Amino acid sequence: MKDMAKFRRELEELRPYSGKLCAIGEGHIISGRLIFVGYNCSKCPGYCCSYPVIPLTKKDVSRLADHFGLGFKDARKKFTKVDGDEPYAMRRKADKHYGRTCRFFDGEARRCTIYAARPAICRDYPGANSCGYYDFLRSERNAQEDPDHIASTWNK
Repeated sequence: MKDMAKFRRELEELRPYSGKLCAIGEGHIISGRLIFVGYNCSKCPGYCCSYPVIPLTKKDVSRLADHFGLGFKDARKKFTKVDGDEPYAMRRKADKHYGRTCRFFDGEARRCTIYAARPAICRDYPGANSCGYYDFLRSERNAQEDPDHIASTWNK
């Protein structure tokens, strides 16, 4: 009961920020902390999924293995590659807007297909209460007067 009371007090302390920062009216757990955010991933075409290297941890590969009913070695071979210093880099695929994206990104719906099993780096992104690309995208959509405009980068 004490934990619930503490949680409610912490939410009340954050409430003054929710009107200014929270684009979708809810808090998110980022790096183990509840914060209200000023971006809305559901209105973004998935820029973070186009990064040239998406590093995974051994735990991420295990989570993917469990999600797909595979052994660790099979999941590692199927879903990752060695990229520089990264022993578990996510494999990527072609994308019409960004050149290449995460292999689990649905290019038509512009959404993650493994959201429940997504890697830690995706769970924590962007690691703060704002996202630079989302801010840029909002500005571009306003300037273009096109709510569906996708500002591309062609990360190959």
